[in-house]
Amino acid sequence: MYRNLGSRQIQSMINNFQTPDDFNTDLLINGRKVVYHKCHEISQGGPLVGELSIDGRFIPGQSFGGPLLYNNKLIYVPILVKMFLGSGFKLAIINTDTFKLEIIGNTKSLIFLVKIDGQIYFFEDISKTRYSHYQVEV
Repeated sequence: MYRNLGSRQIQSMINNFQTPDDFNTDLLINGRKVVYHKCHEISQGGPLVGELSIDGRFIPGQSFGGPLLYNNKLIYVPILVKMFLGSGFKLAIINTDTFKLEIIGNTKSLIFLVKIDGQIYFFEDISKTRYSHYQVEV
């Protein structure tokens, strides 16, 4: 059921198989069990979001999209933000040791994470035409 994956394997899988509406919801990453719960589409045909737990400990009051990226003790994952006239995504960085949650960047209609290479690279659309990045410490 759970797959133990290193960060390079995850990045490779994301690039080849996973999308914001079809991604692994049960992962074992460097000995940590990362699970999405209560996944649902935010709109018909839209990306999936759900609650996120790490080793059974939930990140309270938040909904997260996917697919996620992982580097050492940090998980990089789209987080759903609700606004006055709709919703969007920002980038969440979760420290798996301390469970500290940091939210960065501007609100995007979609964050489709691609790779970590000194920066976090992502697409802003499902058809992969708008490419962007965030500068973060990795």
